[in-house]
Amino acid sequence: MIINENQTTNLNELLVPQPAPPPAASQPAGEPLAIRIGGISLHDGSANFADFSLRPSFATAIEQLNGSIGTLDNRKPQAAKVEIRGRVDRYAPVSILGKLNPFDPLDKLDLATSFKNVELTTLTPYSGKFAGYRIRRGRLNLDLHYQIEKKQLKAENKVVVERLQLGERVDSPDAVDLPIRLAVALLKDTEGRIQIELPVAGNLDDPQFSVMPIVWQTLRNLVLRAAQAPFKFIAGLVAGGSDVDLSTVPFAPGSSSLDGTARTRLDTLAKALQERPLLRLEVEGMSAQKVDGALLAEQRLQREFRSTWYKILQRRGDKLPTDPDQLEVPEDEQGPLLEAIYRARLKQQPPAEWRELSRDERSAKLREAVLQSWGESQLLLRQLAQARAAAIKDYLVDKGGLTDERIYLTDVSLGEPEPDGSVATALHLDSE
Repeated sequence: MIINENQTTNLNELLVPQPAPPPAASQPAGEPLAIRIGGISLHDGSANFADFSLRPSFATAIEQLNGSIGTLDNRKPQAAKVEIRGRVDRYAPVSILGKLNPFDPLDKLDLATSFKNVELTTLTPYSGKFAGYRIRRGRLNLDLHYQIEKKQLKAENKVVVERLQLGERVDSPDAVDLPIRLAVALLKDTEGRIQIELPVAGNLDDPQFSVMPIVWQTLRNLVLRAAQAPFKFIAGLVAGGSDVDLSTVPFAPGSSSLDGTARTRLDTLAKALQERPLLRLEVEGMSAQKVDGALLAEQRLQREFRSTWYKILQRRGDKLPTDPDQLEVPEDEQGPLLEAIYRARLKQQPPAEWRELSRDERSAKLREAVLQSWGESQLLLRQLAQARAAAIKDYLVDKGGLTDERIYLTDVSLGEPEPDGSVATALHLDSE
């Protein structure tokens, strides 16, 4: 079987145009020609295939074909037993087993075909054309089971790809526009295998029904679904994980601590990533000025109170804890401290007209100005986003058992809060 450069085949060349037959006189239908073949034996046969429409061209062969096909008789609707075995490119075993009736194959057929350990590098011309990548290495196991009963097809297509490694990229106008490397990493399990099952069923009398387009479309949809919704795909690998959104981790406003919901998501994510060792995780720390800003400002002000009060107590010679955060600043001392914090933070003196205000009013003005300054601080927002990203990585490494090399912290972002007020830190998947 040869496909030429113009996509015609050598079989086309066997067809000779025939003149139209003369109209036949009406005759009563007779008995069909009786055909009976007692059996077919194959001894060291071969089947060769080449496709010269590809660049580079493709060629392979099934060799050492041995086996038999049972009795074929068009007067008896009994399926013939088929048992044929051979090897692809000398080493990969092939078997075709089952029953068929070549005189009426749509009435009854039951054939199982198996290919084992086929070298995928043989298929590089096809992978380059349709996937956009050469194949550096890998092996294919293919099990096909096709059953037909009264024109009703039930087919199973089981594909196992072992140790697939893509090579360099190939420019091809026919290549699918999909992140193939990510899809491979999503599909490959801990043993380096990709296992896919593609069942097909339908009525062969239906002119709209065609097996191979359905198989290829199902396979394409699987790759597309994995690549476009990778977190949903890997969540399905973990029991009970399919309903969990693993693409984000929620944080309470102003906090970088992981709550129960966040830890549950990360536990599920860690289990899923254990199943897909070629995936790497990117963590994009996030903060939202709308809900984080005021809380960050208040936290920063309280730290300034403690730090300033700590220095005052040091000068007094009082006994102090080792950490200023362990101090409690008396409320009546906070007013005077605000003056120093205001000048240090805003690099200016309080407005002169504030001198005429009462102590409480003046403290309120000072406090409001300091909080507003820190509430708009891009630095504090970035630091919070970075702390959130670091908390996620620390948890996945310490509790989830992932190696730190698989988790990358990307540059942080400033965004909007979720409808419930939480801030969602985004996660992204990539392949090694």
